[in-house]
Amino acid sequence: MSTSLWLDGLVIVFFLSLIFWIGLFSSKDGQEKKYDDLTLGGRKMPWWSILGSIIAAETSAGAFLGTPAEGYVLQNYTYLQLALGTILARLIIAFFLSSLSFN
Repeated sequence: MSTSLWLDGLVIVFFLSLIFWIGLFSSKDGQEKKYDDLTLGGRKMPWWSILGSIIAAETSAGAFLGTPAEGYVLQNYTYLQLALGTILARLIIAFFLSSLSFN
């Protein structure tokens, strides 16, 4: 096995161990957690935090790596305009929806 493969494996094991430790550490507050608290954040999250989470989840490695390459090859900002427009539209929609009362 090459040295870089061992290093990659070590980084992955370290990352997974760190995530596991953070999960264990954050769950030891003595309170019983419900599934809704985990999945919905206790319904106490601000709209901008949810919006950021959705945008981050939709951004894939392909878009992250492919966008600069496409911009370089095409020598334009077409994809950047689409991405910024999408984020701006979501901010406007989230702001207006957060001001509505659904009760």
